[in-house]
Amino acid sequence: MNTSKSSANEIEPNRAAIPSAVVSVMEQLRETVDQASLPRAIRLKVAVAVRLAIVPKKKPGRKDQRLDKAYADYRAGTRGLDLFRKHIPRHDKLSRWRRKVEQSKLLKTLQKRAERDRKRQKRPTIRAEELSALQSSSGNGHPDNSA
Repeated sequence: MNTSKSSANEIEPNRAAIPSAVVSVMEQLRETVDQASLPRAIRLKVAVAVRLAIVPKKKPGRKDQRLDKAYADYRAGTRGLDLFRKHIPRHDKLSRWRRKVEQSKLLKTLQKRAERDRKRQKRPTIRAEELSALQSSSGNGHPDNSA
């Protein structure tokens, strides 16, 4: 007996978009979960596990291209009101406090990005041949620990 509230007809209104092979697997999974009479918490964990297995993760990287443009202007030397008016939407229409928050948020983001770039430039890069020489030597590469 199916004790779940949703029957096969009420599952999804746009079922036509789902391939029939996937629908049959969903029905099989639902029957298996019903037969095992799993509690709601476990069913939620199963749903999350299925979703993570099916839906790909988002690509890593920046989401907001506006920040890239603002950072380019920041590196070019634009500061103050010119920067804020150009890169904060409706800057002049915002209230004093909202404007202050948006300005500090943008400035903090740009300064943090600049700091990351400076650190990235200061960090020495290890060439492939140096790395292979370190790995092939005995020990862990530390002069005090040769064994």
